[in-house]
Parts: sequence; structure tokens; C-alpha cells
Amino acid sequence: MKNKYLVSALLMLLSPAISQAAAVDWTSQKYNLNAYLDIDEPEQPVGSPQLNITAFSLAGLPNINSATLTTTNAIATANLGIKNLSNSTQDIVELSLKAFSSYSGGTSSFSQYSYVVPSVSVNNTFTADSNLLTVTYDFSSIINLTTPTAGQLSYQGLFMGLSVTEDTFGAVSQKLLFVDNNYEIAAVSKTLSGFGTALFNVTPGKTYSISADISPDLFTSGSVTENSSNSVLTLGFSNRAVTAVPEPETYAMLLAGLALVGFSARRKTQA
Repeated sequence: MKNKYLVSALLMLLSPAISQAAAVDWTSQKYNLNAYLDIDEPEQPVGSPQLNITAFSLAGLPNINSATLTTTNAIATANLGIKNLSNSTQDIVELSLKAFSSYSGGTSSFSQYSYVVPSVSVNNTFTADSNLLTVTYDFSSIINLTTPTAGQLSYQGLFMGLSVTEDTFGAVSQKLLFVDNNYEIAAVSKTLSGFGTALFNVTPGKTYSISADISPDLFTSGSVTENSSNSVLTLGFSNRAVTAVPEPETYAMLLAGLALVGFSARRKTQA
């Protein structure tokens, strides 16, 4: 009887190597690339959406798309991208965004400006088949702002986050915010980064919506020379907890235990 308990305990040590994460089976998928670029000058007002793309297939995600607006005194650009990096155990998607805004030669902070409002987002739904949604994340963002001269304006707002919400009326979202409305209005060169794993409680059989996005907001006016943002967010989704592979010491303990069980059984036979 004692040997049976020992074997059961040893198999429990081995179980992390056997269990495996299952990729999310999406009910619907929607990936958006949006960029609004606006340059306004006294004699040449320009303002129009430059990019608006929606992809509904994970396999057919656009890799990168660009939007550029240039005039004599200003430039506004946005490079937006989504990649599918999925593997057998996780649905992995990488969102990337690089924006640039500059204005030179003007004197008015109200009528002479360059404005960029881009975003890359995921809006998917899935039906849970376990009580946990596991999300692995890796993000980085670089902000560069130029000090505005007197009377000029220079700022950037940055949001990067994720929410999981049950598809029922009044449901409360579970949120994971990486950068939440981080507004900078003075000269700054800053890097924000982090990685890890987040677990969201879900109920098997119920449908949930996932929303994740990067959305900076750049504004320069008058003679501000440069504002820029470069962000990458990689998310991996699985429908149950990702289990680590056991360390070599665990296997060594398992083998030693099995040897002990065998030796004990042999002694009983000889007796």
C-alpha cells in the first residue's frame, strides 16, 4: 500500500510534463488598422483619414501598412502592423505601431499643426472550454517628444491595454493595462516595457469578448520639430494555464523514487 502512495506522488510530479495548453477556438475575429493624419496650415488645410483596414482572418492578417501626409512645413506618418505568430498551444498575435509628427516654420499654435491618431486593435470573441483564459504578454513602447518653444504645443497620449468581458448585459470587464493614458507635454525620451502571464477567470460554455489595442495620440504645432512613438505588443492566448516543463531535478527525483519502489518490492519478494 505504501508503494502505491509513493508511485502516485511521483506521477503527480511528472504530470506538468504531460499537461499542455490548448489554443483558443475563436468564435469571431476582427483586427483593425486605423490612422487619422491631419496637417493644418493657414493657406493649405488638409485633413482626411488615410488608413482604415479591417481583417477578419487570423491566417490572413496584414503584416504592415503605412500612411503618410506631407506638406511644405509638416509631416505626419503612421506605420501599422499585425502579425500572426500562433503555434500549436497558443494563438499569438503581434501588434506594432510607429508614428511620427513634426511641424516647422510656423508661429501659430492653433492654426498650424500636425496631428496623428493611429491605432492597432484586436476585437475577438471566444467560447471558454475551461475556467481560465491565459494571456502571455510582451510589450515595449518608446516615446520621444521635442520641447515646444514659447506659445507652441507638443504632446502625446498613449494607451496600450487588454480587456476580457463576458458577452452578457452589464458584465464587468477584466482589464490588463500596460500604459494607461500616459500623457507627456514636455520634452521626454522614455521607454516603457514589460512581459509576463495574466490569468482571467472565465466560465466554460460562456462567450467572452477580447479587446486589445495600441493607440497613441501625437500633436505638434508651430515650430515643434518632432514627436514620435514606437510600440510593439505581443499577446498569446490559451484556454487553460500554460504549464512549465519540469526541471531536470524533478526527473532525477522521479527516477530515484521509482528505483526505491523497485528495491522495496524486491526485498519483499526475497523475504
